[in-house]
Amino acid sequence: MKAGILQVAANFNHTLSADEVAWLKETGARIDTKDPGNVDPEEFYRFVNAAAHHWKLCPLAREEERREERNENYNQTAPANQTAPSNQTSPGNHTM
Repeated sequence: MKAGILQVAANFNHTLSADEVAWLKETGARIDTKDPGNVDPEEFYRFVNAAAHHWKLCPLAREEERREERNENYNQTAPANQTAPSNQTSPGNHTM
């Protein structure tokens, strides 16, 4: 589970704080009770869902999927030499 959490954090360019690490350890210990140290599929499912809920990752994942979908749709309809616009604005193009 540790490797998975570290990978998710890396994907979001996030460094876990001491409080977050403590939360992970406490939550993992609460969930991994059948055979401590050997997480079964049900315990893994419960832990992953607890972490996703704690960090509100589902809305972030949904937004990323939408962004990818918009880029794919744009790239399918754009001329061959154009790609999807980035999320950044140019100095003269400010949006609110």
